[in-house]
Amino acid sequence: AERISKLFIEKQLKIYGPGRYFYSVDLFNEMSPNTVDVGQTFRAAAKPVIDADPHAVLVVQMWCFAHDSMAWTPDRVTQFMRSVSPDRVIYLDLHGDKRPQWKRLERVLTRSDQLVWTLLHNFGGTKGMAGALKHIRHQIELALHSKNGIRGLGISMEGIEQNEILYQFVLDQAWDDFENDQWLQQWINARYQVQGNIFFPAWECALSTVYNRPFHLDGWGNTKSIIEERPARDMARDKFQPTVFEYNAQEFRRCVQMFVSAMHQTETGELQSILYDGVDFVRQTISDEAFSNKENIQLLIEDVADILETHWMWKTTMDDVDWDSLNDDEIRDFRLLFTYWSKHTEYLHSYSSRFSADIVKQVYLPRWASWLKGIRHKDSNIEDAWIASEVIKYPAKPNINFTGFLKLADSFFIKVNNRD
Repeated sequence: AERISKLFIEKQLKIYGPGRYFYSVDLFNEMSPNTVDVGQTFRAAAKPVIDADPHAVLVVQMWCFAHDSMAWTPDRVTQFMRSVSPDRVIYLDLHGDKRPQWKRLERVLTRSDQLVWTLLHNFGGTKGMAGALKHIRHQIELALHSKNGIRGLGISMEGIEQNEILYQFVLDQAWDDFENDQWLQQWINARYQVQGNIFFPAWECALSTVYNRPFHLDGWGNTKSIIEERPARDMARDKFQPTVFEYNAQEFRRCVQMFVSAMHQTETGELQSILYDGVDFVRQTISDEAFSNKENIQLLIEDVADILETHWMWKTTMDDVDWDSLNDDEIRDFRLLFTYWSKHTEYLHSYSSRFSADIVKQVYLPRWASWLKGIRHKDSNIEDAWIASEVIKYPAKPNINFTGFLKLADSFFIKVNNRD
């Protein structure tokens, strides 16, 4: 095995030429270390890489230390980390915002170790708006001022195109020491290509509600909507991918209305980023409403489906796919991923659920409609029907409906405010 590894690296170097290369070495990711000598195993994996490439840097996720902290005791982590010279390894403190290993392993780490504090935040690429900017900034400051080898910052979410403000906020702290208000205004100007502050009050409001989630060790992953979950009587969940939220839903709705009001005032035309965020804001407030208003959830799902249709990136679960490169079976594999995740892991059902018009209309709406009528057929029947249904290939040309969105959003707020 050592000879094969060395030959493989040497072949790579011939193809790519000399340079400083980084090699992912994750030997125990969600696997028990209890039956092996972890130091010997890491050393055996690292040796052929370093022998073949004198400048090699190994990159190791510390997720295994966090995921199974009972097995990865400080002594076992010491055995692992000291088996390879620290100048050859970068460790990613993958869940630094929630379960920082630099803090747990203080007596193990030294100044020679190279750690990157990393924000994980999202599991499965789900879309819920959530975050704790103040807490994250505090955690970063603690990490950077520690004596435990923190060399940089990173992001490692399991999916992009959600909560962009959070990830930009983390990365910008690697370069600048800034005031939050000043940074927020600059971020808005860059994202929407606007000067002035018409969107600032809405985002400032969002930072005090949906992006001010209190820190709870048990609650990790961004918020999931009950709309995208299989219906049940009790759907409150406060641990992994929580469905509960701690902010005031009516206050956040006010933030969303402020954003929509600013959209009415904008002179930048039908800019895609403004509409994208408008859809996201309204989608989230409808999700919040659904959690406490199950009796009207079918109407809320219909509302959100229409709103999602107004922007091409919210229209389909596969918004950025090169359709011509995939056959129907491959597309159905994606659909399986977005519903079951895997039919062999029931406990991970909807782990990677999506919030787009096609799956909302064809899966979430009929699931809830049946449940509300007391029809107790298997939810899997609806999911399987969607997975096997004809694949509609959307046009590659992006299309948005700015005016249509504003009409739908205004109509929704009239209905929900009257209901209050």
